[in-house]
Amino acid sequence: MKKALVLTCAVIMLAFIFTSQALAGDVVKIGILAKRGPQKCMKEFSALAKYLTKEVGSKFEIVPLKFVDISPACQNKTIDFLYANSWFYIKAKQNYGAQAIATVSNKIGGTMFGGVIFSKKSSGINTIADVKGKKVLCPKLSSAGGWLFQKYEFIKNGIYPEKDFASLGEAKKHDNVVLAVKAETVDVGCIRTNILEFMSEEGKIDISDFNIINKMNDNFPQLHSTALYPSWPMASLSYTDNSIIEKTAKALISLTSNSDAAKAAKIVGFVEPEDYSSLENILKELRMDPFTNQ
Repeated sequence: MKKALVLTCAVIMLAFIFTSQALAGDVVKIGILAKRGPQKCMKEFSALAKYLTKEVGSKFEIVPLKFVDISPACQNKTIDFLYANSWFYIKAKQNYGAQAIATVSNKIGGTMFGGVIFSKKSSGINTIADVKGKKVLCPKLSSAGGWLFQKYEFIKNGIYPEKDFASLGEAKKHDNVVLAVKAETVDVGCIRTNILEFMSEEGKIDISDFNIINKMNDNFPQLHSTALYPSWPMASLSYTDNSIIEKTAKALISLTSNSDAAKAAKIVGFVEPEDYSSLENILKELRMDPFTNQ
C-alpha cells in the first residue's frame, strides 16, 4: 500500500515538473502583418521580441504574416498577439475576440495614419475624377491604408472601383505598388501613409516623380489622400493568457523612443489603445467584412 502511495506521489511530482517545464518553455508569438515583406518585418521587430522577453519573463517570437495568413493564424491559435492594420483588428475583434492592448505611435504621424492615391507626375492624372478608366494597383484589397480608406474616398466622390476602373490589381506589398507606378505598368497606386517617405529615405524613389491625388492639406506631416484613422493596435486574442496580456501591455506602453526596439521598428513607442469606432463605422457604411450582412 505504501509503495503504491509513494509511486503515485512520484508520478504526480514528475507530471508537475514536466508541466512546469513545458509552461516555462512556451513561446509567446506575435503575428505581425509584414506589409513590406518578411525580411524587413524581422529586421524591424526582432528587437521588440527581445525587449518583451526581458520585460515580461516569457520568450517572445515574431511571426511575419502575409495578408492571407492572418485569419488562419487567429483561427488556428498559432499566434498569441496580433499586430496588423486596423481593419484586420476589427475583423479579429468580431471573429476571434481580439482586444487592443496598445496603439503604436509612429515617429511621424503619431497614432494616426491614412491612405495615399498617387500617379506618375508625367501621367497627366491629377484629380480623383481622372482615375476613372485607369489601371489601379493596391497592395491587397484587405489593406486598410492601402485600399479601404481609398475606396471610401472614391465612393464619396461618386467613383465606384468595380465598374469605373479599367482594372484593380493587388501587388502583395506596398513597395511593389510604388515601383509599378514608377515603371508605368499601372496608372494609379494606392498605399498607406509613410511608404513614400520611407522609400525616399532608402533611396529607392524620388517623391518628386509622383503626383498625390486628392491631396489633403492639413497639419498631418505625411502625404495623404484620405481622412486619418487610428494606427495599428497590438491586440490579444480570446485565448491569450491574461497574465501575459497584462505584462505585455505594461511593457509596450513603457517602451521608450530611444530603446533599440523602438529605433529598429522606426516608432516612438506604444500608447493606451485608441478608439477604433470611426473605422468600424466605415466598414458598416460600406457593408464590408466583418459587417457584410448588416
